[in-house]
Amino acid sequence: VHSDVREEQDRCFATRTEEHHTENRTRQETHLEWASRTREPVGDWMPTLVLDKDELLGHITQFPQSINDLRLDLSEDKQVMTYAVGYQTHYLRVKRTLTSGIDKAGSIIISDLAKLVTFVKKCKGQVTLKQMANGHDHLWN
Repeated sequence: VHSDVREEQDRCFATRTEEHHTENRTRQETHLEWASRTREPVGDWMPTLVLDKDELLGHITQFPQSINDLRLDLSEDKQVMTYAVGYQTHYLRVKRTLTSGIDKAGSIIISDLAKLVTFVKKCKGQVTLKQMANGHDHLWN
């Protein structure tokens, strides 16, 4: 009698486990289907700036070390880069027209300007900056 009860419990457990896995697979498939319909093409939406190392350094090294945050607003059609910085009671916005370099319009937020300057100084040739969303570049496959 005990073995019959045990077998029935095992069958119930196996059935519930399979139902749970099926439900999870269905939920994941639904999410992936929705996500694939709502995502934009690979990297197509990311604001992108491509400049020579020295030209980029000319723009980002003009601020004192006390400035940490910098916002770059890129206008693709007019090739205009506006950078803005706020510090205590002041806010500065500068517009520069570039001959080229803005591949995709949008905003690039730099949260540690000193680290970016250090990195760019070690680069050679062209430097590409892209804005990432939440720390991820979201290059969908």
